[in-house]
Amino acid sequence: CASSQTDFLKRISKICESFDFAAAIFDSNLECVYSKDIDIKLKAKADLFLKEFETFEKCDFTETMFVVKGVQYCAKITRIDGYYVCALFDSRGLGKIARNTDFFDRFLPIVNAIEYNYSHLWGIVSRLKNSGNEAIAVEMEKYLSKANQLTHSTFEYMHVICREPNPVRIDCGDLLRVLVKRTNTILANCGRSIELVAEDDCIICADKRHLISAVVSAIQNALLYSPKDCVPIITLSKCKLNGKEYVIFKAVNENIGYVEEGKKLYENIYKIGAGIPMIKHFIEETNGEFVFDEISGKVMLVMKIPAAAVYKNKALFFECDEYSYYDTGIPDFLELQMREVVDLFKENI
Repeated sequence: CASSQTDFLKRISKICESFDFAAAIFDSNLECVYSKDIDIKLKAKADLFLKEFETFEKCDFTETMFVVKGVQYCAKITRIDGYYVCALFDSRGLGKIARNTDFFDRFLPIVNAIEYNYSHLWGIVSRLKNSGNEAIAVEMEKYLSKANQLTHSTFEYMHVICREPNPVRIDCGDLLRVLVKRTNTILANCGRSIELVAEDDCIICADKRHLISAVVSAIQNALLYSPKDCVPIITLSKCKLNGKEYVIFKAVNENIGYVEEGKKLYENIYKIGAGIPMIKHFIEETNGEFVFDEISGKVMLVMKIPAAAVYKNKALFFECDEYSYYDTGIPDFLELQMREVVDLFKENI
């Protein structure tokens, strides 16, 4: 009867609500009767995967891939008493699943093995320099740095996606001053630099590693995609909007691809590397806001992060007022990212 069907639909809809990924339910007429975290309207027909539904003559589930509003999904479709329950996975949903499984722990040993071998290679480069083989050492260092940078960027991106954040209270001004000082020391090799203007007491609660990855990525983007004579400006400030306090990180630089008024060639930066995705993931986990825009050849990247507030909901935050860097002799994420900038601009010194 209609009443029992309605109750059954409510039960399976409730189950879908608990999923860490998008979901949709279609009835026997292939019309959407429920959707969660995906832009499919109720009563919409399942035309996108109509052919896949035809396979249910032989089995009760199938798998397919399709695109909704420009987003590609992997779908597992299960038939339950006349309804088709679609579990939909995009990159964001897979990240949530990875956080609730042992995916990262299985991935970590591979990265550790690669980094272990890189550490030996960096040692060999150092010994080559000390033995007088400067030219060979410099060439080897160049390509080793690029390979190491790719591995490290991948690892940092996976860490942001797959690891639950460990929020601590961070003085962003203290952290940025150290990062900028180290950045400018490295950039001295190619004639570039960045400028920092920071207010005091810009405190947030966030995962320190994820924050560093986001900030370093923002700084690298500002340097890679600006002319050699441009000095990107990094500002850190506080503001109050609708009764809430925020810490605002802003990176402003000239666009190396800017040609004339009305041209927005910089939009392609969204397709380059893991930097912007890392920043966006960090902003999502802090419930902040991310803005990336270009006006008359000036590019502006903004991270608006909620300021540290009174502890709520039994949350436990640890103090993390200072940023310390320990030189192990092996380039860390910041140094590897800045080496890419140095390699790009040093030829024009």
